[in-house]
Amino acid sequence: MAQLNEQARIIAAAGKSVLAALGFNRKGASRVWLADHGFWLDVVEFQPSGFSKGSYCNVAVHWLWGMTPALTFDYGFHRVGAFAKFNDADTFRQNVAAMARAAAQSVERHRAIFVSLPATAEHLVGREPTETDLGGWDAFHAGVACGLIQNDGTARRMFDRMSASDDRNLDWVKERRSKAERLVAVLGDRTAFRREVQTLLDAQRNLFELVPFALPE
Repeated sequence: MAQLNEQARIIAAAGKSVLAALGFNRKGASRVWLADHGFWLDVVEFQPSGFSKGSYCNVAVHWLWGMTPALTFDYGFHRVGAFAKFNDADTFRQNVAAMARAAAQSVERHRAIFVSLPATAEHLVGREPTETDLGGWDAFHAGVACGLIQNDGTARRMFDRMSASDDRNLDWVKERRSKAERLVAVLGDRTAFRREVQTLLDAQRNLFELVPFALPE
């Protein structure tokens, strides 16, 4: 227990030292750090192992119009560095600090891409879902982004791609299908589409205890 507590303190200190300067806040007492960008979150997770004391470090983007109530790794999910094993506090501290710095570099790359809704839509459509994308969330997110910039034809095509993969009755598939149906129903009505997406954003922002945010014009 003493080692676990020391691990947690070291990880928290690394997050505060490196990530807080980039606008991250720790999610409660967890190993997850979040940075708010209005319609998306930077996510850095110091993931424990079930087999050894120590930590991995995962980085991703979470779209705030996506699946609830989970924190999902929607884009760019990858693991930075190797597993930092806890052998002694000093070595672990150095390794976790290096992980945090590597995570910060990944974060900066995401921020250079998703600078606006038009840039987000262009990037997500540019990496359209392929036949290997069985989940369809990539298409959903691209559809939302395109709908918000009134690229309705591409948005509809993305939602159609998503629907083609929705052949299961899992709860998260039903949720995605329901959201997409509401959004497709108001494609072409800018005010109504934005209102639907704003409702999705508000629900997740409340879930993560984030301050209110209005979609940019």
